[in-house]
Amino acid sequence: MVNVLKTVLEIGLEKPVKILQITDAHITESNDNDDQRMKDLIEMRRDTFVKEGKYAPRKPQEYLVKAFELAEAEGAFPVFTGDIMDLNSAGSRVELHC
Repeated sequence: MVNVLKTVLEIGLEKPVKILQITDAHITESNDNDDQRMKDLIEMRRDTFVKEGKYAPRKPQEYLVKAFELAEAEGAFPVFTGDIMDLNSAGSRVELHC
């Protein structure tokens, strides 16, 4: 996990609720159903994420698996915010099983 921050909010619920916020996954995949323009865009975006990241490059899907494992271990509900897919490509939709 790259960054985990724990915050407790008292909002008057009967029982405590844990959530794990997952933000900006930016799934960046293509497959044979994507045209060449989309494949080129995906490759460019993937290169940008790898070059700009300060951690060892991993597929966003790997981080999502870790996030869901953490949510399960903590008894938390995973909540997505930000961009799940980087581009609306067939490959990204398949990766997310949409």
